[in-house]
Amino acid sequence: MADFVRFIFSIGGMSCLLLAGSVWAAARRRSPAPQRFIVAIVVVYALLALYPLPHAVAQLLARDYHPFHASDVGPGRTAMVLLGSGSFTAHDWDERTVSENDPTGADRVIEAVRVYRLIRPEIVVSSGGSVGNMDQSGPGGIVMRDLLVQLGVPVEKILVETDSLNTHDEAVIVKRMLAPLHVDHIVLVTSDVHMWRSVGTFRAEGMEVIPAIARSPHAGASWENHFLPSTAGINETQDVIHEIGGWAYYVLRGWYR
Repeated sequence: MADFVRFIFSIGGMSCLLLAGSVWAAARRRSPAPQRFIVAIVVVYALLALYPLPHAVAQLLARDYHPFHASDVGPGRTAMVLLGSGSFTAHDWDERTVSENDPTGADRVIEAVRVYRLIRPEIVVSSGGSVGNMDQSGPGGIVMRDLLVQLGVPVEKILVETDSLNTHDEAVIVKRMLAPLHVDHIVLVTSDVHMWRSVGTFRAEGMEVIPAIARSPHAGASWENHFLPSTAGINETQDVIHEIGGWAYYVLRGWYR
């Protein structure tokens, strides 16, 4: 479902709708309705691709959160949970592979490293399975673990989870992983726009978390993206639509509180 929503709000989705409108116009040459449909599609997608519009909605969703400070955590045993995004796996002709984080995942990892240096948690959970078009050999939890280690987090501090397919799965599995550790605090690292749904999802599983928002990979978009339709704009739109639609679905399923 998430992949379908991202496709609809993409250049591919717009192209399919324009193609459908063109076929309709060819079949109904004298009707003004197909032409109006085509114009509406162009206008709507142009607006969706204007970065300031979805970015304003993203900021509204993240309005209750601030960059993490060490003082946000009280005394006691602390675990840090890093929620996965996507990864990309490259292949050579001999089928050797290398997997890398996508921009959102990389931003989450670099924030997790900053948080780790501030509070030195007892354990770090790197969470994320292979979702959608991701290569099964490069699940998010492992790819993020590898980058965490490269950036100085001790490997012996990291637990990896690769079975989850969504945020609800992550909350359920992480709760089970942390239960025997008896931690007093859970610091949750994920993207700013994803945090509000993540907090409610973990709360529904009986876990109160301390938010540590990562910066958006779309932050600091170039000046032309503020005035012209752009890839940054449509990517931000995809993120916002995904979070709002995901929240509604989670509420219906009883996965959000």
